Amino acid sequence: MPRTELRDHILRTCTVHHELHHVRQLCSTPLGVFLCMNRLRTLNGVAIALSRIAETGADSVAIPLRDWARLEASCSKPWSPELRKFDYWSSLNESAAGAMLGYRSMSIGRALQERQALHIDQQTDLPDPSTLTPNAPASPLGLTATDLLESEAHMHDGMACEMWRHAGVSDDLVVEVHEGLSHGPYMRAWEVLGDIFGYDRHARPIDVLLLALHLSFFSPLALTKPFREQIRNWEDVQPCWRFVRSLEALAALTLPERPLEEYGDVCSQVCARLGWSPTPTEIAMECSRALSSRKSYNRISLMAG
Repeated sequence: MPRTELRDHILRTCTVHHELHHVRQLCSTPLGVFLCMNRLRTLNGVAIALSRIAETGADSVAIPLRDWARLEASCSKPWSPELRKFDYWSSLNESAAGAMLGYRSMSIGRALQERQALHIDQQTDLPDPSTLTPNAPASPLGLTATDLLESEAHMHDGMACEMWRHAGVSDDLVVEVHEGLSHGPYMRAWEVLGDIFGYDRHARPIDVLLLALHLSFFSPLALTKPFREQIRNWEDVQPCWRFVRSLEALAALTLPERPLEEYGDVCSQVCARLGWSPTPTEIAMECSRALSSRKSYNRISLMAG
């Protein structure tokens, strides 16, 4: 196979590995579950708004729905309150996701005013705006959660390149492909690792980076209420703050030769040092119990049926 064609083929396989890892991030981390549930709440809000608008006698809607909601805000038509409630929930979901991803600070003033004006009972798994720190701290060092997610997925690009190396592809072509993928947000977490932890402090800095990334994604965001009630500070749940704090804590510990092989113990030490509870291992166990309970309930339901 010609070199150019082989290079393009390798790039395509790396892209597949990269995007599949993003799917795993969404499905298997509390951050991913939070973002998915946030989007589902918005879609559910659209369905509810359309249903209630239809019930009030409206025979047409305007798209985009949120723009229409804002145009209708001062109107007294029967469906105006439902549109305003939809705009409230959509704005809250958007603000929560944007703040969690590190794109903006969480501003609660408008949300509180709207909630009071519309007499909305805050029945949601999202954090109540009134309990969040007003103008929550911006994400540190200009980081976004996208930088962290892309950096971790980029490591799987490297694994895909290594598979091609073992399959007999020349080292120089593998290096060319990998270096072509190593830029921008894919390297941001690695750069922060160098600034805070250093590249020479430990023989396996890649292990340290993976530990910090895992700790950043595994906060009790998507767990049951008793776990979420343990959250006290924005920096304890926002992924970029957790990443920076994790690197600082790891730099203060005496790490084993192969940190990933002692994942649970090292994460427990970091969490104890930072006052984080539960640990990633405890979160995984809680999720496993929840899934087992759900499966048992489904089996019982099927038997009863």
